Amino acid sequence: MKITDFAILFTAVFAPFFLGLSLQGHELEETAYLEMKYNAALKAAVQDAGYMLHDNAEPQYEAGYESLKTLKINKEKALDTFSQTLYRNFGIHEDVLAQGALWTYIPAVAVIDDDGFYIYSTELIPSAAGETLLKQVWSSKIPFAYTDDHGNYIQFTLDRQVKAYQAGSGILYEGMQDELIGQSSIPLLNDSVQFEAVRRTTIVHTLQSSLASLIARHNEAARSYGITYQFTLPLLSEEDWLNTIDDIGVMAFIQGLPLGSGYFNNYAFGGGRLIKKPVYFGTSDPVYGQRLFYRDSCIVPYSPQEVFFSRKAAAKAGYKEVDCTSSIIP
Repeated sequence: MKITDFAILFTAVFAPFFLGLSLQGHELEETAYLEMKYNAALKAAVQDAGYMLHDNAEPQYEAGYESLKTLKINKEKALDTFSQTLYRNFGIHEDVLAQGALWTYIPAVAVIDDDGFYIYSTELIPSAAGETLLKQVWSSKIPFAYTDDHGNYIQFTLDRQVKAYQAGSGILYEGMQDELIGQSSIPLLNDSVQFEAVRRTTIVHTLQSSLASLIARHNEAARSYGITYQFTLPLLSEEDWLNTIDDIGVMAFIQGLPLGSGYFNNYAFGGGRLIKKPVYFGTSDPVYGQRLFYRDSCIVPYSPQEVFFSRKAAAKAGYKEVDCTSSIIP
């Protein structure tokens, strides 16, 4: 066979294959671009919404850390800002039908306050005519609450402010945990290390379980729209969950949005920039015996032994700070 004949045969046999690869490569590039665009849109929307939590529903309260206990967040304005930013970045700010369709892929939006949170999700609401209607509504406020083995009921906040009702007597103890030590027989109020561990675990688990329940319930609403995608709470790292309890803010999920041959699934958190004061843990290195301290947001292989509320206090007690940004931890 002549070289020219072989070339013609090669082209005839393999051209469709290479054309398919070219088209597939173009589709992958388009999908990657859209995924990047959707991620940016979602992140911008929660950041704008988190910032709008400053716009108090009751303006007589000034936003800031010291007024965090009296600040009434404006969840409605935050939600509206989230929606409008999302619509603009998706290019549907003037398309009401497309906006409604997009919300079928948003199973939950959570607004995290200092002492609890609200979730905006789809509910099945019975109408006066006996029909079942789909409507997006706010949940009531879900507190960061914990009941210990003795029946004591404790409400946590994003910092160490706490309300605790003693079992039996019903006496209320309220204030900063370290200021309540020795005032009651509630074990958790008298142990700063255990208090901080239980506080963080309670906040994260309460948020996780509530979101998981309402996102799963979204499946019933989605099926009525012809969506077969199974909505579930995504697996988030411990660090990601801990970041949500450092600040009031907005957390949103988009799932099952068609993207190429697959789906777009992601979440984002936008803080309200009312950062709580950090907590520092003191510990001892089990190998070298060094007295070390680290911020509560650090992920380190140590168990906390003492609690401090400033770097200065930890250093004064003889502890050396751990550099959490370093890949080498002493």
